[in-house]
Amino acid sequence: IMYPFLKPHEVSVDLTAGDTIVVKPEFEYRDNVFFIHEDFESGSQLGETSSSQVQMSIVDNTNPDDVFEGEHSAYVEIPGDFVLWEGRWQNEMFLPATERIWLELNYKCNNTFAVGLYAVQGVDEAKSLALIMNPTTDDAGVPQWNKIYVELTTSAAQYPSADYFNLYLECARQTDVETAQVWLDNLKIVHFE
Repeated sequence: IMYPFLKPHEVSVDLTAGDTIVVKPEFEYRDNVFFIHEDFESGSQLGETSSSQVQMSIVDNTNPDDVFEGEHSAYVEIPGDFVLWEGRWQNEMFLPATERIWLELNYKCNNTFAVGLYAVQGVDEAKSLALIMNPTTDDAGVPQWNKIYVELTTSAAQYPSADYFNLYLECARQTDVETAQVWLDNLKIVHFE
């Protein structure tokens, strides 16, 4: 799938048999791209829902492995006596329900977690799952940072008359996981203006 929001990177090279050419592309967003960005550097737009049993915290780079980029990231820990965390974007997101919408996210986790949209129309709201992320642990069981691009177009298109949307992230601790852990950084909702 071609990611539509970035300008193409073009390079001309002369190829010679047996030679290796290293290309280091630098990408930029197209001029007509709008995005909502949450880098967790000064608080967060994510807040817990009433069904959430634990709270997300903002961690700093005291332990550099806890932050993907910058000085802070979000961290959710669900210990064995709790089951659920759900974070929901606190501000109204006016998304073009008939256009392409993507979520960009850096994350690491030892437990599955879900992302999707709440569609709100008047006093009614509907929850639409977009994707479930799997654990990103290495062979030693240590969570590793991953970058993902999640298309939210279908989730939004189901509700073309929605007044607005809210992004949600949800983690239900798996029974075989003693303490579920999820780190989040550089969350972006991206669409064309």
